[in-house]
Amino acid sequence: MEKLVSYELGTGASDAGEPPHVKLMREKELCDYESASDVGNLKWFPKGRLVRDLLADYVYNLVVIKEQCLLKLQFSMIWTTKLLMFIC
Repeated sequence: MEKLVSYELGTGASDAGEPPHVKLMREKELCDYESASDVGNLKWFPKGRLVRDLLADYVYNLVVIKEQCLLKLQFSMIWTTKLLMFIC
């Protein structure tokens, strides 16, 4: 937990290069960074979207349906006119 907190606060961040999960997500063709977007946004490939959606359904069934008084929220994506012009 201390390592996570220090990383989030910026005191424990390292410049050791790319994290190991990035190589794995590319090798398994799950997702990759979107070059036409802000840093850190991902484009999901079909296998990755399937895994992501299955995990989301599992967590939803585990937490929400088992009467934990929680609600599922979904936020819409916000598109800028600059990005829409790029897509069109």
